[in-house]
Amino acid sequence: MIVQRVCAWCKMDMGPAAFETSNPRYNITHGICLDCKEKLQYGHNKKRKSIQNFLNKFEKPVFLVDAQNIVKTANKAGSHMVEKPLEKIENFVGGEVFDCVHFVKNGTCGKSKHCTGCMINSSILKTLENGTGVVKKFAEIDVKTGNDLIKQKLMITTEKVEDIVFLQIDKIDTIELIEQHPD
Repeated sequence: MIVQRVCAWCKMDMGPAAFETSNPRYNITHGICLDCKEKLQYGHNKKRKSIQNFLNKFEKPVFLVDAQNIVKTANKAGSHMVEKPLEKIENFVGGEVFDCVHFVKNGTCGKSKHCTGCMINSSILKTLENGTGVVKKFAEIDVKTGNDLIKQKLMITTEKVEDIVFLQIDKIDTIELIEQHPD
């Protein structure tokens, strides 16, 4: 089944996506049309508009990630999700932003043996490499929170815009405790 691209901002039909799906629930993906992209970059009347204001219009957590897995910024919902202010999100690697236990253990993101199985990391790389985003793909991340280790189960969507990936967390299904350490 052909997946239809729709501008996430103005809802304009942008034609077929570069990928297909067999699941009819995911027959639409979102991107940004050229008009909205220009408005985002230059604002109305050529005044620079803050990307932060734009991202904050999304109810779901959104993170902008570059090819080095650096989170360039996030919206308010994203900041709330990771329980960090923007100063602790912007220009930090994804593993640090999400408190990935593997980042906490070895200080790297995207380079350890555990990272090869990370659906968030591989989806971002795939989207950057071939422009094909993922739509509501299941992902898990082991997170260090205080003294506890939990497993977050997420649904992620990615879309490439120039050299940045829009990573949207569509749903947080459950959080299960893996290991609890007494204070």
